[in-house]
Amino acid sequence: MSIDGKGYSTDLIIYPDGEVRSGWWRRHGHRLVPDDLEGIDEFKPDTIIIGTGANGRMKVPSDTVRHLRTICGDLIIEDTAEAVRQFNTLNVSQRIVGMFHMTC
Repeated sequence: MSIDGKGYSTDLIIYPDGEVRSGWWRRHGHRLVPDDLEGIDEFKPDTIIIGTGANGRMKVPSDTVRHLRTICGDLIIEDTAEAVRQFNTLNVSQRIVGMFHMTC
């Protein structure tokens, strides 16, 4: 993934203020849990976009989805390529947190 001309190959989070946190690790690897979302609510995002990997292997359990819906108005969970496409489209008009699993 390329952001402002810089390439990234590790999992990352993009915050509404433009900060990019690369090397994002989840406590349970290919499973996103509420504990992995610490601090996201502080940004008061309109939308959270989650990229689950090229083959969609990162899972977002129902308890995590419920938690995410308390933080934002809209939640998009797609394979990473589609999530990036939607992030690029929506990022110009909304406060978005993008969370992207970059492999599998």
